[in-house]
Amino acid sequence: MSIQILDFNLENSSKSLLEEMQLNEEDKKLGQDFLFKHEKFLSDEVYESHGITYEEVENGEYDEPFGVLEIDYDSDIERFCKTSVDEKSYYKAFELCEIGLLGLGDCIMLKKGSEENFSFLLNVFFNLEYDVCLRDQNFDVHNKESFVKQIKERQAKGIPVVLNYILYINE
Repeated sequence: MSIQILDFNLENSSKSLLEEMQLNEEDKKLGQDFLFKHEKFLSDEVYESHGITYEEVENGEYDEPFGVLEIDYDSDIERFCKTSVDEKSYYKAFELCEIGLLGLGDCIMLKKGSEENFSFLLNVFFNLEYDVCLRDQNFDVHNKESFVKQIKERQAKGIPVVLNYILYINE
């Protein structure tokens, strides 16, 4: 699983995102670009680790080594979280923080008044029995402490905090 802080900043974010935590159409388009870059980065990393190319997979020489999965409460949270997570609390927090840039429930945003719910979801992700890789907007890898520190720094500066999480297979 990879969780990335998306590169929304004071220069590329709309006034409605900065002041009201509401994405307009330009913010959504930019967010979708960030999501595609995150997924492309991960797929490139997987292909490179297997020493194969996209062309070799397209030609049928290899099976697809990379695939994106949705996170599901029953299949993932209930079964693979190291701590007990109440289903209602999970869905409530998710509803308050999720922004679904692609309609897949693939992003959460730290919104005013939802800090506790955002932290709850982040801790759920941190406690999954999956390898979780935490990345900043430049794809640099961080440990949990420095990742949380970056989130707090962005929040203190008024920079939108949007996380994209991707559960993927690497075969």
